[in-house]
Amino acid sequence: MQRVTGICRRIKELWDGRGSNPLAVCMTKCDEKLTEPEQVIKAKVDPEGLIREILQPGRFDTILKLYRSYFDNVKFFPVSSLGLRMVYGAVAPVIFYDENGELAVVSGSREERDSWQINLTEPFVWIFETLGLS
Repeated sequence: MQRVTGICRRIKELWDGRGSNPLAVCMTKCDEKLTEPEQVIKAKVDPEGLIREILQPGRFDTILKLYRSYFDNVKFFPVSSLGLRMVYGAVAPVIFYDENGELAVVSGSREERDSWQINLTEPFVWIFETLGLS
């Protein structure tokens, strides 16, 4: 929590007087925490709800309270640039070890790969919309 407090203080100093600016807090590598199809869907439709679900009980509320003590407009997003894919109704990773023991990424079309990503652009869209820059 000391690290989060330090980050909040530094941003507050840089923003001097602009505490109402939207702040998107991104939980990266969220694909490592998601195991159920419902969680993948929730990540996209209720991002804060998912973060609340996968963090330790009460931890999200503590973090949210801390951020909101510094900033007026905060939203949390689970994010993954690689993401996850659904295979026969189950969650499957996009990365794997090939026959040579090397990390590899599942091949797919650009549209497929984009659909695997989790909230990659959503934090930016939210910020722009909040600022009236849609």
